[in-house]
Amino acid sequence: MTGAPDTVSAAPRVLPSHGSRAAWRLQEEPGLAERPRLCLSPKLDYRPYLFGHHSFFPVGHPGYDQGVAADLDIPQVLADEIEAWIAEWKDTFLHLGDRPVDQPVWRDGVDETAWIDRGHALADRLEAHLPGSAVFCTAEQYVLCELAAEQLDYVHPLRGAYERETGWRMPGNEPDPDETPRLRLMPEYGVTWGLWAGRLPYYQAPRLRDGFMAFSTPRSLGLSADLEARILRWNDDWRRGFSSYGSGAGDDGAALGLDGYGYAIPEWTGVDPVAWYREGLAIAERLAEELPGVEVELAAIRNVCSPRFLMKDHTSRLRHQQPATFADTFLVPRRRAGT
Repeated sequence: MTGAPDTVSAAPRVLPSHGSRAAWRLQEEPGLAERPRLCLSPKLDYRPYLFGHHSFFPVGHPGYDQGVAADLDIPQVLADEIEAWIAEWKDTFLHLGDRPVDQPVWRDGVDETAWIDRGHALADRLEAHLPGSAVFCTAEQYVLCELAAEQLDYVHPLRGAYERETGWRMPGNEPDPDETPRLRLMPEYGVTWGLWAGRLPYYQAPRLRDGFMAFSTPRSLGLSADLEARILRWNDDWRRGFSSYGSGAGDDGAALGLDGYGYAIPEWTGVDPVAWYREGLAIAERLAEELPGVEVELAAIRNVCSPRFLMKDHTSRLRHQQPATFADTFLVPRRRAGT
């Protein structure tokens, strides 16, 4: 005996909540996945906040596939509302938190949930003004803790397919458990700590924050207070003393008979670059000690040596790298996980 056909539609596989709205739409709206996609998401210390298919932007646009509302052919009123949404984030968002379980921090009195809701509404309106498009707000990392936000990479409308194909942080399809986690120590403008995290399987401690402009901090890595102070002082010395990488044919390299751009000796003022570099080596050693199983890279040699020297010297062969790299990882002990 057969029953009557089940006319009740199946429940959505993923509820359309903040953390899964993109996935729910891609799964439940036929043909949406085939449309050109655009994501609305601000980035720390970065001007563009629209990322997606290049067809959304004018031909010859310098950002190619990323830009701002003014780059789109949309009503000025909508562009102004998007800019106001971005400005609110810049004015009231403080930081992502120092540990994976910390909630992102906003100024007191700000309703960050209401902010992300407005972002989804703006994305819907953008989509209505861009025929044939699929537009999403993907800024949940600013309202959810890191552990929760990382799960969104599984369903991110731009990165999701790649994440699923490569197996990066996908349950049931995890990376090689013997993969060596990496951490780079490198000073850079606009960066407080200079700790750049390489990819690390989500189940493997210590967890290193990954992602665009999302850096590890000493507290997120569990470093000692002494090492935290040394890293901060080392970066401050670089900002205070480093002037430039050098320039043109009239630079310091010319005095050595090395004419031509790129042979300049980096310029410093008030700080001994050799002493600074040696301290970087010592800090890298300490990082390797306090983060057992993590391969620590130091990328600081280009701040004290001519780039062309580095490109041409024999050390690139020792690193098994192409000559045009400036990393000095060969000076730092490399450790495999579990050794």
